[in-house]
Formats: sequence, C-alpha cells, structure tokens
Amino acid sequence: GRHHLQVDPLREIFDLFVEYACESAWAALAKAGVGLDDVDLFITHQGNALLVREVVARLGIPPERAVEDVAHHGNTSGATVPIALAEAIASGRIRPGHLVLMASAGAGAASTIARSSNDARENTVRRMKAPESGDRTGRMPPAGGLRPASRH
Repeated sequence: GRHHLQVDPLREIFDLFVEYACESAWAALAKAGVGLDDVDLFITHQGNALLVREVVARLGIPPERAVEDVAHHGNTSGATVPIALAEAIASGRIRPGHLVLMASAGAGAASTIARSSNDARENTVRRMKAPESGDRTGRMPPAGGLRPASRH
C-alpha cells in the first residue's frame, strides 16, 4: 500500500486546504453545539496571509475576530496554530471564558473548540474530526488556559 500523502493534481492545494479547514470548522461547531456568533477568536493554519483571509471570509468570521500572524513568524508548518494560540493568550486576545475555534488541514483535517479558563488543571483541548477529511483522531496535547468547550 501507499504510505504517503497523495494530492489530486486537478485541484490546487490552496483550494483543498480552504475547503477542508472550513468543513472541519463547521463540524467542530456542530459537535460543540455552538455557532460562529459564539466564537470569540478564530485561529487557522498560518500558511500565508491570503490563505488565512480566504478561510476567514468563507466561514464569515469578522477579520477582527481572527488571528493573522503569518507576517510575524512565517509559515512554521504544523506549529502555526499552536504558536498563534500561545501568542493570542499572551497578548490578552484570549481571556477567561472566551470560546476559541481552531481549524487546520493537512494529511487530515482537524478543528477544535475550546473555552479559556483561569484554572491550569483544566488544560485539555478536544479535537473534533470533520467527516471524511482524514484519519486523525484522539486528543491534542494540553494548551495553557484552555479546556473543552461546553454548551451553554
């Protein structure tokens, strides 16, 4: 069998990423029982500014509620979302009680909904897989100040 990522040459990587990241985000919102209006901050893979802006626009998220820091760090591959998350927490963009939506895609698509907390004991984040978008499952490593979102 094949043990590597294969991309359909008829579709551009940019379009695939945007499609899968958006599908994954919608699936996470649905699973958490929340809507975009409930989301305080959105973070997606910081591949390039155009990519970030396209995902934000397709989801209908106001740009001021999204993180775009690719100009600061560049594309750090799989580390873009955790770096953006850490900086948003450090800068105060994420405060206790905020709901954060994080979406990305690669060999699979994964999105997360997390509610910020003051309690360091509640530092888990739940990953929610989009339908038919990859084979990644399980839990993400703890992220400071975040816990799984609860319906309210």
